[in-house]
Amino acid sequence: MVQYKNGIVINGTIYLNGKRRHLRGLSDEIIYAFKLADEISQKEFGIEIVITSAGGEVHMNTSCHYGRDRGNGFFIDAVDIRSNHYTQEQGDILIKKLREKLSPDYQIKDERSTKVHIHIQFNPR
Repeated sequence: MVQYKNGIVINGTIYLNGKRRHLRGLSDEIIYAFKLADEISQKEFGIEIVITSAGGEVHMNTSCHYGRDRGNGFFIDAVDIRSNHYTQEQGDILIKKLREKLSPDYQIKDERSTKVHIHIQFNPR
């Protein structure tokens, strides 16, 4: 399972305090990426990922966190994963494995030094 702040994400649905909330608009590609991140994190370190931002929070105007029209619909194509519960080495391994396993259509940005998270973004070509 994947935590979203204080909730759990199951198949794109957030459960907060036992109540169901929808992550409307998340692309299938970004759901795949954060599930892969969780799988790697749990297998390597026994740590569930925590998504700190998926959409609706404050970002740059052009951010994929707000969603964008891809011609076949409007999708949120970015998530941030909390990184302060990983050691430097664990974070490096998670980023490396994500970059290895995801296609070049994904950007994995190491923002641990300034924003305490790892940014995952899908940019279809």
